[in-house]
Amino acid sequence: HQEFINNHPYAYLAWYNLGQAFSSIGEYEKAIDALEYSFLINEFFEMGYRDCADICMQIQNHPKALQVLYDIISKFGVDEETLVSISECHIQLNQYFQAKKILIKAVKLDPYNDETYYLLGQCFSKEEKWHYAINAYKRALDLEDRREEFHAGLAEAYIKTNNLKAAQSHL
Repeated sequence: HQEFINNHPYAYLAWYNLGQAFSSIGEYEKAIDALEYSFLINEFFEMGYRDCADICMQIQNHPKALQVLYDIISKFGVDEETLVSISECHIQLNQYFQAKKILIKAVKLDPYNDETYYLLGQCFSKEEKWHYAINAYKRALDLEDRREEFHAGLAEAYIKTNNLKAAQSHL
């Protein structure tokens, strides 16, 4: 890849492939740099943006992930998947109000996404708004009842509200 890029420095797919190669061997910072080159060369190369954001989230670089995710929205429009990723970053940065605001937009785009309700439950749990958390976790479980983290979140919320019998069934 390096040799090809040296000869063709504006080949955005070569930079993208280099980013994938770095990612596969655990060189995540180098992968991010290469992926950034891919979409700097071709500003409409959506896959480069998305893969870059995914790696940033994977290595817990949430500020950088947010920057790339907001770029995705500005270039390609709003979609529920990107909004969920943005809210995950805000949650990791303890910005629960912002995360909830974005999750409400995501619910309007897709009211059947279990992950959206789970993340709302996470926000409410972090804010110790247990009854709201219970409602959000229940909605997530209504949509997908086989996710352990959904049951664990609901169990914790029930424990915090002293409803141990309900908590036990989810544990």
